[in-house]
Amino acid sequence: MCAVSDHPMCDWECDTVCRWLKDIGLDMYANNCMQSGMSGEALLSMTDSDLEQVLFLKLPMHRKKLKLALQNMTLETPDNLSLLDHEWVCGWLEEIGLPQYRGSFLEARVDGHVLNLLTLDDLYQLKVVNDFHHVSLKRAIQCLRQHNFSRSYLVGPVSEQQSTPDKEYR
Repeated sequence: MCAVSDHPMCDWECDTVCRWLKDIGLDMYANNCMQSGMSGEALLSMTDSDLEQVLFLKLPMHRKKLKLALQNMTLETPDNLSLLDHEWVCGWLEEIGLPQYRGSFLEARVDGHVLNLLTLDDLYQLKVVNDFHHVSLKRAIQCLRQHNFSRSYLVGPVSEQQSTPDKEYR
């Protein structure tokens, strides 16, 4: 199940769906959800067109995030990707040396699930147009995959790491 309810999503009432939207970082759509009286069952059956017309979910990255979160609801136990919210991803961008994309990733609410499935088109939507940055992101995501998306894989920004030189240089 999930943090907002012990019941299956198809049994959720509107207020539970709104709380869940807030939990996954799409709180900007909670009011539209409330106004439409969206139930869990209705949300599960929505198409892209429905999401755009009823919830005014116009950004493709937000639709992708919502669809991945809905898929994640079927998992018995949460995976490491579920622990990586959009704020973690923004911090990770700084750690890998690409802080200039923090704003666009934050606006798109890119979390672990979205990060894992980013496409080239997604990167262009996120305003990542530099080919070297594409390669850097691809390699950094590959490293996260190799470490099973463990939050502890990255220890923090280089400025926070204490290093002691082995030798003094003159």
